[in-house]
Amino acid sequence: MQRQYNAAFQAMLKDPGNLDAVMAYAQVATKTGDYEGAVGAYESLLLVDSNLPRVKLELGILYYRLKSYDTSRIYLEGALASPSLPAEVRKPAELLLAKMPKQSKSKST
Repeated sequence: MQRQYNAAFQAMLKDPGNLDAVMAYAQVATKTGDYEGAVGAYESLLLVDSNLPRVKLELGILYYRLKSYDTSRIYLEGALASPSLPAEVRKPAELLLAKMPKQSKSKST
């Protein structure tokens, strides 16, 4: 897996404008536990196109794993707001939102 991670990282460095290479790196980084690296890659994709609900979903999951619940909530809600988010990932996103710690909600509620 480390070899695959290194290859994906090098491919992304060689051609940072190649969105497929960035996506491949983000996916491998997630699998290897490099959540911060995956977050950086996914966020760079949103700089190119902010209307990517699957990317927002992945960011929501990653921020949840990093215990950044407020940021996770923002990305998950953004993904769920998109009508183009496939139904098969909508329910898991809703479940993840439901199990977030209550203290991560806005203090105004």
